[in-house]
Amino acid sequence: MKQMNLFKWSVVLLALLLAAMAIVPMVSAEEKDPARLTSEEKVRDLFKPIDADINKMVDEKILYSSQAGTDRFSEPTKEVLKKYEKNLDEIVARLDTLTGVHLDETNRTILKEIIVTEHFKKVSNDMELEKRGLKLEDAKVITPKVLGVVTMTDEINKPETDSIVSAPLMNLYQTYPDVYGGYGFDDAGLPYNVAGGNTLYKVLTWGNSYPYTYRLYYYDEDHPNPTLDVTYDYYRYLEIGTYEDSAQFTVWDASNIQYSLSWSSTRTYGYPAGNHGSITREYHPWIYVSNIWNHDIDTSDSNPTMSMLKMSIPYYPQ
Repeated sequence: MKQMNLFKWSVVLLALLLAAMAIVPMVSAEEKDPARLTSEEKVRDLFKPIDADINKMVDEKILYSSQAGTDRFSEPTKEVLKKYEKNLDEIVARLDTLTGVHLDETNRTILKEIIVTEHFKKVSNDMELEKRGLKLEDAKVITPKVLGVVTMTDEINKPETDSIVSAPLMNLYQTYPDVYGGYGFDDAGLPYNVAGGNTLYKVLTWGNSYPYTYRLYYYDEDHPNPTLDVTYDYYRYLEIGTYEDSAQFTVWDASNIQYSLSWSSTRTYGYPAGNHGSITREYHPWIYVSNIWNHDIDTSDSNPTMSMLKMSIPYYPQ
């Protein structure tokens, strides 16, 4: 057991070292050599047509709406992966060189899917706000109140029997390793090895009447494979200029909540690839905000044996 623990922690330390090596060159453009700058710009250029197509699909197929479902989302994802296979292959090949972390074929395939699905999520969430005339600068900013760590499903569910109409607070549960780091196996037996630090640190909300939209902001998102995480971190910072992640949902009325391409059915924390979808559920005053490492969320918990950090925010439609 001690040998296993030592091995696990050595993997984490190696991943952190590789991450530091990959991230340091991004601090200042002046510190980068011309070849690195050129390769990074090529990655951005290769992604531009992918971005344009995803924006078009989200708009035309109304993937940001309450009617969107996982089936309607998976087909556009497959279409983009097939149409831009060469672009994505070259993006990953350049990331291999830029980071010095050479992924095997399985992880290269996973990374390509993550790049596409995460962008669908970002575009969908942004377009939902745009279509409804909601601006970031007009949002009310909430800092979640930390209530402590809960370790049993009964402790999580017992106090939350009120309806959304009578509940003064909305409770949010974030998977323990997502915040504090750790390694092990999730409820589906999938491995994870994460550094943590992905804390849900603020929530934006809009409106004085239904519907109320909420956007959750996390400091980072760690892939459960620390080696793949190094490459993914480099790409995210290169493409969007931040390591932060977000998820979004809308409370349409006292009975219905829509998860906007931030939902993923029964997938567990260590599920390696992106699987964002949308769904409208009966609403209760609690949400699991990191059912998967990429911060897919749901009213039900897909990791009932894992500890959770419990937080709360005011529910404003009272």
